[in-house]
Amino acid sequence: KKKKKKKKKRKRLRVRCTLYTTHYKMMHPANAMVQAKEHQRSIDNLSKLHENNEEEDKPHPSDRKNDRMRAYQKQDSDDEGSSDTEQPSKVPPKKKKPAAAAPPFQPKKKKTVGDILTLCWKSIDTRLLALDPDKSFRHLWNMLMLLILSYNCISIPIRICFNYHSIFPWILVDIACDIMTIIDMFLNSITMYQQNGAKVREFRFTVWHYIKTYYFWFDLISIIPLDIFGYIPYITTHFLPYPYWRLNRLARLIREKYYFKSMEDLITRIKPTWFRLMRSIYFTLVAAHFIACAYFLIMFKQGREVSSETFIPGQVDLLSMDPFSQYIRCFYWAFVTMTGYSNTQPSTNLETAYSMVVSGLGLALYITIIGTVGSLISHLDAAHQVYISRMDQVNAFMQFRMLPSDLQDSIREYYTYLWKSRRSLDESNVFSDLPQHLQIEVALKLNEKMIRRNTFFQTNDNRFIESIVLKLRPKLALPGSTIITQGEIGKEMYLINNGTLEVIVTVPNGSKIVVATLETGAVCGEIALVVETRRTATIRAVTHCDLFMLTKKDFSAICDQYPEERKRIKEIAEERSKKTKQQQNNNKKKDDDKKEEKKEDDASTTNEPK
Repeated sequence: KKKKKKKKKRKRLRVRCTLYTTHYKMMHPANAMVQAKEHQRSIDNLSKLHENNEEEDKPHPSDRKNDRMRAYQKQDSDDEGSSDTEQPSKVPPKKKKPAAAAPPFQPKKKKTVGDILTLCWKSIDTRLLALDPDKSFRHLWNMLMLLILSYNCISIPIRICFNYHSIFPWILVDIACDIMTIIDMFLNSITMYQQNGAKVREFRFTVWHYIKTYYFWFDLISIIPLDIFGYIPYITTHFLPYPYWRLNRLARLIREKYYFKSMEDLITRIKPTWFRLMRSIYFTLVAAHFIACAYFLIMFKQGREVSSETFIPGQVDLLSMDPFSQYIRCFYWAFVTMTGYSNTQPSTNLETAYSMVVSGLGLALYITIIGTVGSLISHLDAAHQVYISRMDQVNAFMQFRMLPSDLQDSIREYYTYLWKSRRSLDESNVFSDLPQHLQIEVALKLNEKMIRRNTFFQTNDNRFIESIVLKLRPKLALPGSTIITQGEIGKEMYLINNGTLEVIVTVPNGSKIVVATLETGAVCGEIALVVETRRTATIRAVTHCDLFMLTKKDFSAICDQYPEERKRIKEIAEERSKKTKQQQNNNKKKDDDKKEEKKEDDASTTNEPK
């Protein structure tokens, strides 16, 4: 027991020492980090001490037996009366659990300048430093960078090869182009990108995404300020002139595909095939420009004595001509050699080697460009190619089956009008791959006004209109073709998108009367969708008509989801059917009255004296 008491005292002393040290350190704000660590250690020690005390308070079974034996011995000694005086019983004091020390006071940390800057950076990060790549500003900026790239591709080779080595006429434009390139790199680092369908806006992710692309390394190479060496006169006179130190700016030529793609996204009215054709022409002109400048450099380095006149187009003194004439001659030689039709004969080894390299590169470039241009031109009107192949199949089938010439003409007329009016042979499948919400938007743009004109569909429930618009199917009617015949059971309704129809009613005597004409925006056959009745009139096309058809099966499936709309439409259809029946009865009465009048007139004429 004494050993256990000593251990407890030692532990208590240790805890008190730790508490005193933490309290002392709290008085010094310089030790803020040490204060937090020591406080945590003191709390851990207190928790461990509390657990050990609880374990020690639990009596062990062997201790219980010893206590019982001591109690029995004490009772025996008291009974014998060895001691007359009663000795006070030494009751061990109850062990008090050490109270948990209160956590020390922690002063609030003052916000440093770094914390304020991080908060400002986080607020700016998602608001200002995020550039949408689909905005028009980004596309216009890319077109500006394409102009700067074209300037570098044109000016640097000319300044190197045609001996324009001075600094001052070009330095201002060069510095402006370099500043714009640095700004472009910054805009690329804050441009958003898509990941799993969502646009990432945070600066740290956009920067890392830009660094991982190979465009970043070419941009970094192009912006290295090597032209600083061109400002030193000793280097320009003994080593390389100023324009040679700007050759690394041509590394951004790899971005020309990206710039033309941005131009294609900006100007959506022009077909993408035209932009691809422009890109191939641009690349050809740049390659011819490089070859022409290198050709003049070879002629200039060789001099008049070494260079042969047969290697120059027209066999003229190229070095004594004005700069514009020199460039035109060199550009002509580059184009001729690239296509393989070379009318010049090299004499020196350098001229021969250069001609071979240009011919090989030009031939490869010529083959690729001709192939791409041919495929692009063939894809300029891909829908027209589909129409031509379809007409070839139809003509072959009609000739094989030996259809009548009148029927063949009407079939050809149908397909030609279908192509001219819609530019597609199957309009219903053009947007079949789109998701449903985009299909609804397209269908509403095309047919919403036409549907809302009809009283059947004048409702406030937009979902009902959207479901009907999706079920509309296009149909084409030639002049003279019957769309609805009188007496048949109706199974569909028609909405007129373009053209005119005439409503014909057959009288009981067999004659046909044109009752009305239907024009663009009208609807016919709508009663048959709700009421099972026979058609009361025949509808025939007067001109070429673009129609939209809604079947009874689709309409009933939609009305199952909207029972209130079914009731409303059914009431309107019953009212209209009653009106049509009344009109028919009135027409019959009028016809009967006219027949009786005719009979009376005939009888009166027969009874009159001659």
